[in-house]
Amino acid sequence: MSLILRHEPERFGLTLDNNGFVPLEKLLAAVQSQKRWQSICEAQIRQVVRESDKQRYEIVDEASGAKIRARYGHSVEGAVSYEPVTPPDTLFHGTS
Repeated sequence: MSLILRHEPERFGLTLDNNGFVPLEKLLAAVQSQKRWQSICEAQIRQVVRESDKQRYEIVDEASGAKIRARYGHSVEGAVSYEPVTPPDTLFHGTS
C-alpha cells in the first residue's frame, strides 16, 4: 500500500486527488491486480489502516464512498496538503 499510495500510484493506474486520496475500491483493485495479492479483501486493507502503529493511512467519507490515503512520507510531489493552522503555545515533536 505504501508503494501505491506514497510513491508510484501511476504504476498501478491510480491518480491521487489534491489531498492524496484514492477511492478505496480502486486501491483494492490495484492491489488485487498483483498476482501475489489477488486474495486481498477490503476488510484486510481496513485492518492495516486500523492497526498501523504509526497511523500511516486514513480512510474518510464512508457515507459517500470510502477514500484512502497515506498520511505522510510521500515522494509524489504535492500528494498531501493540510490547511495551515496557528501552532499552540507549547508544541512538542518526538523523534527517536
